[in-house]
Formats: sequence, structure tokens, C-alpha cells
Amino acid sequence: MSAAGPIGGWTAEVRRPRGRVTETLHFTPAGRVFLLPRGGSGWWCRADDDRFTFTIAEPVLGDDGAFRGWVRIEQSGIVRDGRFASSGTSRVYDADGAELYTATVSISARPQAPALAA
Repeated sequence: MSAAGPIGGWTAEVRRPRGRVTETLHFTPAGRVFLLPRGGSGWWCRADDDRFTFTIAEPVLGDDGAFRGWVRIEQSGIVRDGRFASSGTSRVYDADGAELYTATVSISARPQAPALAA
């Protein structure tokens, strides 16, 4: 892993049982990770030279904007050749905290292009 680890923005292809989606992940030097633009945040840490783990809590909202529950995302990943791959589980909870189901999820990500100066 580079000295910076997964720090920065990543375009991530998320593969889960119900299909594939593209998400944005942003890792900070202070160990925070954010799921954008839908919302969700958590922590990441280095596991060894090229591996890391992260956990995110993502809210689940209804069409009316009401809180319906959350997803706890837990992943173990590796950075190689400027990309990262990870796998783990996502646990889905209802608004009362009852676990509804668990899914195996994998992610492959590439760094986002740097923003152009205006």
C-alpha cells in the first residue's frame, strides 16, 4: 500500500446479491471513511503493509425521507497498482435495530480523477 493507504476519493463498483451499483468512497488521513452522495460514515484502519479494513453505517430512508433502518458495512481490502479490492458483509437493520438479513458484498475501486481548478 502506498504510504497514504486508501486516502482520497474512490469510484467503487459494489457487487451485492441484488446487483451492482457505483458508489463514491472517501477515506481521510484521520481514519474516517464516507459513502457519498447517499450518506454514511465510519472508520478505516491499516491492517498491514497493503491491507486495510473499514466499517460504515449507512442510513436507509423511505421515499418520504423517514428513517427506515441502516446498513452496517464491514469490508477488508487491499490496495495494489493504484486500485483497491475488498470483500465483506453488509448487515441490514430495521429502524428498531432488528437484523433483517446479511449479504456478502465485494468492491473494486479506482481513484477519482483530481478536480480541475476553476
